[in-house]
Amino acid sequence: MEGFQTISFFTGYKDIMTLITEKIQADINRAVVELQQSPYMVYLWTTGAALGTQKMFWDVSGTSKVLIRGMSTYDMDDTAIELGRTPNGYTSTSTAIGMANHAYLKGLEVLTRKGSDSKLLGGSATCAVQTDRERRGDDKAFLAVSLGNGDIIHAEVYLTKNIHTRGEQGEICDILMLNMLCEAADIDQVTIPHSWQLIEERSNLGHQAGEAGEDDGYCIVPRQTNHGAGVRAERMSNALDRVAIQEVLDGDGMVYISADGEILPVSEGFDPDQSVLFSGSFIPLHHGHGHVAAAGTLETSKTVTFELSTLNAEKDSKEIDPIIHRAYQMLGKWPVIISTGNPRFIDKSDAYPEGTSFLLGADTIDRAFSVDPRWTKTFPELHEQLAGMHYNGTKFYVLGRRTNGDVLKLSNVLSRLSEQDTVCHTLAAALCTPLAGLVDVSSSQLRAKS
Repeated sequence: MEGFQTISFFTGYKDIMTLITEKIQADINRAVVELQQSPYMVYLWTTGAALGTQKMFWDVSGTSKVLIRGMSTYDMDDTAIELGRTPNGYTSTSTAIGMANHAYLKGLEVLTRKGSDSKLLGGSATCAVQTDRERRGDDKAFLAVSLGNGDIIHAEVYLTKNIHTRGEQGEICDILMLNMLCEAADIDQVTIPHSWQLIEERSNLGHQAGEAGEDDGYCIVPRQTNHGAGVRAERMSNALDRVAIQEVLDGDGMVYISADGEILPVSEGFDPDQSVLFSGSFIPLHHGHGHVAAAGTLETSKTVTFELSTLNAEKDSKEIDPIIHRAYQMLGKWPVIISTGNPRFIDKSDAYPEGTSFLLGADTIDRAFSVDPRWTKTFPELHEQLAGMHYNGTKFYVLGRRTNGDVLKLSNVLSRLSEQDTVCHTLAAALCTPLAGLVDVSSSQLRAKS
């Protein structure tokens, strides 16, 4: 069959088959070199198939120019531990996006530690391929690449069953993953031969033109979360249902989006006994936020639900599309609530069920517990707000924050309050619990570098 090559050598057991011809290998090497020369570095996470993408990088000298890490979690429980939750389905769009988001945050932490200005791609692949037992489902690959700040491309590709070996299907998935990275970096993809018989009508595939303009084979045509002008409908992400989100918002003013992308009223999705809220703008979400979420879960034994608002005490926007775009940063890893109101914590305390707890940094609680026109105007007014939150059973879990070289902790905030108003100090101290740890990266710093 055209596009197949048999490479035989004695192994003591059997001959080894491969789909990779010399022409395809040269194209793979070309793509890797171009990725090395691009401004991007890659953090890669796969769950078995597509693990060979890491070897594609390794086989071309200069791996350290592009690859931060390539990891694989083959066991489902290991995948759940790394992801921070047990997904409804391991081979799915939301899981692939969650893995890509996780990979991006891990890579961002490495680049921040290095002081690197490189751009970053968090790539993921979760696949179901041929195995030694009969499997009734499709052979398929779900792939995603996160570029940060909610910019994600994702694709699903279906493989024809029973025509390739398990190893050959692995090679197909390796190239699919490499092509996703190429697409994100605006590099020509490796052409996938038609003879590999991918199921085009069910997949995010297009046709790649050869040098003479002829149809040379397949390429990936992924969906994207950045719905800019001129983006074709078939390329817009369908991982979050914008219409359903808008419908719930129009009725309730708030909407709950599960980590798997399910759209629910907040009353059905959010349980204050099981989850703690982490409010912010998250432009962008970064690894510091991830550490805050992990600390919150460790302290409270609750899952973390992020909250995004079109209106808050410092930023006001009634545009829903940018908020949905930001929600893609959490998809696959954490649930998120989108709200069209509740700018202050007293508003949130009144809007959410009794006993709702919040996770935040000391800089945020310092502003919330200050006499400031954006939050509250007088100490008597602050006293009233703190008393109201106390009545609602509200709790705040507070991490220290490093800003401009100085460390701000909850104790510093309470010390200031004790000097300004003893009643407010007493109420604030009853509302707040300090968490161990320190957040030393800010979204504004990352925006300034981007």
